[in-house]
Amino acid sequence: MAVHFGDALRQAIDTATTHQPPLIEDLLYEGNVMMLAGAPGAGKSILAAQMAVALTTGSKVFGSLPIPRPRSVYYVQLEGSE
Repeated sequence: MAVHFGDALRQAIDTATTHQPPLIEDLLYEGNVMMLAGAPGAGKSILAAQMAVALTTGSKVFGSLPIPRPRSVYYVQLEGSE
């Protein structure tokens, strides 16, 4: 029996996986983008720095969110004066 393109496409859709490996369990995944937004002085930079340190050291973020494996992190500060 010949397999039609539509059948192959349907099978690919039905068996597709959306799993992306976590960088930070239950918070940040490979291939995703996260934006921190809030009022000035709310602690966004501190939050980002804490996540970066946890990612590089492999320690839990905020003491509870596991890091599956340490990663290299580039932290680019884009606010404030030159």
